[in-house]
Amino acid sequence: MSTNPSPAASEQLCYQNVTGSCAQAPYSPGPRLILYTLFSLGAVLAVFGNLLVVISILHFKQLHSPTNFLIASLACADFLVGVTVMPFSMVRYIAVTEPLVYPTKFTVSVSGTCIGISWILPLVYSGAVFFTGVHDDGLEELTTWRIYVSTCTMSTNSSSSASEQLCYQNVTGSCVKAPYSPGPRLILYTLFSLGAVLAVFGNLLVVISILHFKQLHSPTNFLIASLACADFLVGVTVMPFSMVRSVEGCWYFGRSFCTFHTCCDVAFCYSSLFHLCFISIDRYIAVTEPLVYPTKFTVSVSGTCIGISWILPLVYSGAVFYTGAYDDGLEDLSRAVNCVGGCQTVVNQNWVLIDFLSFFIPTLVMIILYSNIFLVARQQAKKIEDTGGKIELSSASYKSRVAKRERKAAKTLGITVVAFMISWLPYSIDSLIDAYMGFITPAYIYEICCWCAYYNSAMNPLIYALFYPWFRKALKIIMSGWVFEDSSATMNLFSEQM
Repeated sequence: MSTNPSPAASEQLCYQNVTGSCAQAPYSPGPRLILYTLFSLGAVLAVFGNLLVVISILHFKQLHSPTNFLIASLACADFLVGVTVMPFSMVRYIAVTEPLVYPTKFTVSVSGTCIGISWILPLVYSGAVFFTGVHDDGLEELTTWRIYVSTCTMSTNSSSSASEQLCYQNVTGSCVKAPYSPGPRLILYTLFSLGAVLAVFGNLLVVISILHFKQLHSPTNFLIASLACADFLVGVTVMPFSMVRSVEGCWYFGRSFCTFHTCCDVAFCYSSLFHLCFISIDRYIAVTEPLVYPTKFTVSVSGTCIGISWILPLVYSGAVFYTGAYDDGLEDLSRAVNCVGGCQTVVNQNWVLIDFLSFFIPTLVMIILYSNIFLVARQQAKKIEDTGGKIELSSASYKSRVAKRERKAAKTLGITVVAFMISWLPYSIDSLIDAYMGFITPAYIYEICCWCAYYNSAMNPLIYALFYPWFRKALKIIMSGWVFEDSSATMNLFSEQM
């Protein structure tokens, strides 16, 4: 999305063509970028830090105590600053001053009561204050005055400068082109083109490698190949057109293709997410039950997972964007921000919340599964070290080799999952903030978040190249032309014997 205010105006408005628009904060690009970076870092730390606290306390039974339940609830409600400080301090006071009677005074039921109070009181208080309108009692005239000033500012700055370049020069209501000089424009096109080329050719090589070499025909690799197809389609149908929109500030491809482009963007994103979620389930079974894994996660099961990973996102995105349900209640705002030559999708709060939960819940599942995977892997490694000086039975030796292989694969795919979360989290948080705070994000910050997400499609082949020897060997065979030989499909790509 891109909204370009008039460069002739000394004051930039949130919505240039909307009566009563507020003025944007007068930060220059440098301080604005620093502030967004700082706040985004805080948001990321708050999300993952508190998520790890909750997972730790809820997963490990040794931590199931009244105090720790309060800490977990504090982590869940950390955005309510100071709300749970007093109950938590009360608990620590009793534990320190009366350690012998503490278990009888502060039980699980008391802890539950404190948790309930910590949630109910803030929700009731904030709802009563802001939904009843009492927060501005006595300040109605000030509120009216601010709206009047914003309206006057908007009308003063509504005229366009002669130096403005429009997307369509002779069309009334055309969007304003992005004011990049040739140097930055060339740098941006080079950077975005590099990402698109890596996404297309890198993922194409992954698909060819897995489908051509019979040694790579496994349920996990079929999932990886399908994930590469989703990333490949992002590079083909999304990134090139988003590149023009981001650099030029204009959409030259028509309204119908804008809807199709947005639909593909959302569908392939969720397809990647579902693939990664199923891959984490596959790795969990492979590491925790390596001997029975081949009978549990078969090629047919992998095919079912692939079908779900494609059908659900396509049906969901098509239903949302082709029925127009995404902007219910925001039709006036959508018409105001969508000038001729623009491709802006204004999504209402309900769908943004659904999108965020659709991202957050599978991500939470993956974090829990990979936490368990690395916990089991650590236990297995310890057992192998303990039996290192002893003569192992052939079955035990085989099991240890299989476990080692699966742990290595899980580690690489875990890196892929982490890369996905880091790439998509800023965009998800930004969308949520925009929907609930009146679309306050500047256009260039939104574009940065979008391209961080897009670049994830180019990162996966690089991760495979760094951590999978078989992919490097397959890449060498493909690039050298040996792939066209009749016997290439049966070549051995694994240097180690498993």
